[in-house]
Amino acid sequence: MMFTDRREAGERLVTELLRYQVIKSTSQREGLVLGIPRGGVVTAQAVDKGLGWKLSVVVTKKVGAPMQEELAIGAMGPDGEVVWNERVLHSLDLTEEEKERQVVVAEEKVRAYREKFLEFEVAVIHKVVIIVDDGMATGATMLAAVRWAKKQKAKRVIAAVPVCAVDTASEVEKEADQFACLERSEYLGSVGQFYRNFEQVSDEEVVKLLKN
Repeated sequence: MMFTDRREAGERLVTELLRYQVIKSTSQREGLVLGIPRGGVVTAQAVDKGLGWKLSVVVTKKVGAPMQEELAIGAMGPDGEVVWNERVLHSLDLTEEEKERQVVVAEEKVRAYREKFLEFEVAVIHKVVIIVDDGMATGATMLAAVRWAKKQKAKRVIAAVPVCAVDTASEVEKEADQFACLERSEYLGSVGQFYRNFEQVSDEEVVKLLKN
């Protein structure tokens, strides 16, 4: 399956989500769509428009490997809880001290990034929450967001992505109340390979989307 762009992928997700009874029975006042910045917010806005709910944001950041920041050894949620990627950790054989240093770096990134979107954050307590990203490879950022929403006492937590890796899907299904994914791939090299247009999204674009 190929998607034109993140917005079109979100529109397709709406069709899938409307199959769920909990979505159809949730009022606009009770429903909340959370996008994971940056690209996930574009997809989330399309979902939000299709459902007529409220759009907000949940900041999660990957925890990079020492000297290889692009390699995710885990992800951190807004509350500082870390979801570790055990497969990557095992291959790197990091010490606890090395892991802790990377956690400190991630904490600083989460704090700084949340400040940019603080005015758009809303309480999730007693809400039916759909957490949206533009795709899921390791699933760590989504799991961090799901765990955070549950700790914040959301009424129900639904994870939704256009595309994901098969093994990752099973992990998220165990923790989210429901999981929506349009394409589960055995061979997911990168999320971008499933999009014709997968341009980078700026912080300014995210702010504009959240304001509209």
